[in-house]
Amino acid sequence: MFSNSGSYEPQISKEHRVYYTFTPKLFSNLTDNAISIDDELTSLLSKAHRFLGILEGMSQYIPDIDTSINMIMKREVHLSCQIDGINASFYSIFDFKNEKNEDVKKVLNCTTAMNYAIEKAVSNKLLCEIHGFLMKDSNNENIGKFRTTQTFLNPHVHSNMMEYNPTAPEDMELVLNDLEKFIKAKNHVDILIKSALIHYQFETIHPFESGNGRVGRILAMLVLLQNKILSKPVISLSYYLFHNKVEYFDRLSSVQRIGNYTQWVKFFIRAIIVAADNSIRQIESLIALRKKNREKTKTLGKASRNTMLMYEYIERNPVIGIRLIADELGLSFNTAAKAVEAMVDFGILKQVNNQSRHRCFIYEDYVKIFDMV
Repeated sequence: MFSNSGSYEPQISKEHRVYYTFTPKLFSNLTDNAISIDDELTSLLSKAHRFLGILEGMSQYIPDIDTSINMIMKREVHLSCQIDGINASFYSIFDFKNEKNEDVKKVLNCTTAMNYAIEKAVSNKLLCEIHGFLMKDSNNENIGKFRTTQTFLNPHVHSNMMEYNPTAPEDMELVLNDLEKFIKAKNHVDILIKSALIHYQFETIHPFESGNGRVGRILAMLVLLQNKILSKPVISLSYYLFHNKVEYFDRLSSVQRIGNYTQWVKFFIRAIIVAADNSIRQIESLIALRKKNREKTKTLGKASRNTMLMYEYIERNPVIGIRLIADELGLSFNTAAKAVEAMVDFGILKQVNNQSRHRCFIYEDYVKIFDMV
């Protein structure tokens, strides 16, 4: 049975019941009229490219931009994990005391995967490597490998209903190779549309036993980077996807059911627009905050050097303890303590626990810029 976007393949379960898997249409078989480039989509594409152009200029020419990029990337990873039901708070992923928390570890693993992948050419091999980083603390023996068994997402899979289930293992090689070929191809398709199609195709195939959503959202970012739309991972696509989670999954499902590529692409382009606009405003807010706080530290005279070193550190690591930062910056405990106290007095740092010996501090105004939920 065929839909406009693929075919439902009948399968027989161990209980001798019929269920269906969905094999998406190959990109090589996708016709030019599959997506309607109407006035609305043209306007969305124009706006998205304009915002991305502004953002790319900021990422190239604003001094010390890498701290902003680091935070935006961590926010993207955090929200992507939340879409998948991983419930660590944004604040918790910066607190070194939480490194053994299972949800925090999953977010940190996703950060490692993103960092590993951002400068590499996209391939099926890279997707498996990304999955390996994501799932490294799992006991599953199929970490970093495409699945060889069927995954069921629909509760009625054994009721003879023609409902979506991911592509059958024996059909995956063909569609995954076609996906890789499409990713690498130089064609006339707008890169933002191409990224939307690639994300849809990957999610529909669902090639891993778990973690597909996180891998697929990293993949969408990599397509933008590989095609020079952005030179750095400076947007959080998952912000819009998280806040519109029901529509996100409905739009993907609509392509599978009735071949509605156009509405999915429009939804995805809106996510890019919101992400780019958020990043522009976050970077502008960071510049203003940095200017204000650096002016404060200059009033300390000779002590301002150590305080400035600490300020640069907390932009990368906004949750600190005195012993930790003393060791990281090569300062004595007393020198670090004085610099921290100065930052508390200035309202830059805030103590977040009630302990007197093992005090923990957060650069709260800074984290709030990026924690927009």
